[in-house]
Amino acid sequence: MLQALLDSPGAQAVTELRAQTLAALVFLLERAGSLVAAGRYAEDGVAIARATGGHCLGDLLQLRAWVLLRLGQRDAALPVLESGLDVARRLGDLPLTGRLLGSRAYAAFLVGDNAAAARDAAEATQLYRQSGDLTNTGVYLGNLGMYELAAGDLEAARTHMAEALDIARTINIRSSLVFDTQHLGLAEYLSANLAESQALFAESLDLARQAGMKVEVAYALLGLALASRDQAEPGRSARLHGAADQALADVAHTWDPLERRLADQDRQRLQAILGDDAFAAEYAAGTALDPAQVLATPEAHSPHPAAGLGL
Repeated sequence: MLQALLDSPGAQAVTELRAQTLAALVFLLERAGSLVAAGRYAEDGVAIARATGGHCLGDLLQLRAWVLLRLGQRDAALPVLESGLDVARRLGDLPLTGRLLGSRAYAAFLVGDNAAAARDAAEATQLYRQSGDLTNTGVYLGNLGMYELAAGDLEAARTHMAEALDIARTINIRSSLVFDTQHLGLAEYLSANLAESQALFAESLDLARQAGMKVEVAYALLGLALASRDQAEPGRSARLHGAADQALADVAHTWDPLERRLADQDRQRLQAILGDDAFAAEYAAGTALDPAQVLATPEAHSPHPAAGLGL
């Protein structure tokens, strides 16, 4: 419908209304994964907003930068982000400034500058607190926690992730609950709190299955594989690794670097315990495992006491 409106003869003029319509279309295209088209319309929208002095310039700059980041064009995105931040701060628009800082944080994270990512995410979180936006406060707390985790600041990460999860439970946003239980589960795993970690990953798996979030199903399965290391049956962990890899392969995704490193370490541990052939057999059996079967097992809900990780 928006596309038809933009293509109509009367809508070709360079007006603020056209820029606003382009911003809405870019948002929808980015969410749908049509990144090349979204980038093209975002560029057009920015040019029109600059020409008309439209109030949606900052929004379009943020959208254009985010699309560039998703296309892997980080260097092109950075000057767009800085331009957007200039606009947002001049307007005193706290939510827009927060979104742009969040995008810049992700740009820093992409090149391993986790400290810079955490600084921007912390500032964005504070701006959302100031504006009274509880939903985005929770989202950005979760992002901040992940950047802190990547930077090795485990205690700060756990604190911020726990607050994010409390917010998600308070306002009952299903997608946030999926991510926040998963992220805190990872932080608890790295803190050697395996009982808490298993319970959080099991909750995340259940919620992700209900919501049809297939990538997050895979990450929750991997979390359960990792956090099951204190149990007496290493074969179950090997099967969970197989299930997690298969779930991610089914949606043509790859593991993020931290999860990939942790998975590789744990598989080496399991191979040393089981032997290569037994590990391979258990892993292969796991590739046919239905996530619902995982949730049906007592171990998914009643983990044994935690043991040290030695990472």
